[in-house]
Amino acid sequence: MKDTTDQTTLDFFGEARPRGRPVTGKAKTGAQRQAAYRAKQQRNNVTVTISRGLLEQLDAQIQVIRDGGSAQVLTPHTAEKVLTALRSAQLKQLTPTSLATRQFSDERASWDAD
Repeated sequence: MKDTTDQTTLDFFGEARPRGRPVTGKAKTGAQRQAAYRAKQQRNNVTVTISRGLLEQLDAQIQVIRDGGSAQVLTPHTAEKVLTALRSAQLKQLTPTSLATRQFSDERASWDAD
């Protein structure tokens, strides 16, 4: 034991530290972490709803493209349905800021094509 009046001798064991990671005071609850995860998923993903028949045709067309074929599985009418579903989901789920950015990039691409 160290003499309380002795200021020059160091303590042999030092201060007793608590176990585990040091506390920062910024810990989030499970609900806060889940809310942040869902917000991130909503920012990064768009959910598109299409019929099963349309899904099968779209799947077949993508397989043809993947395999290097040039067959046209989708009719123009079916392709229009897919495009409508994609754009509808985009309008419902994306924020106005991201839509404005997307529109600007589309306009710029059309300028570059001219």
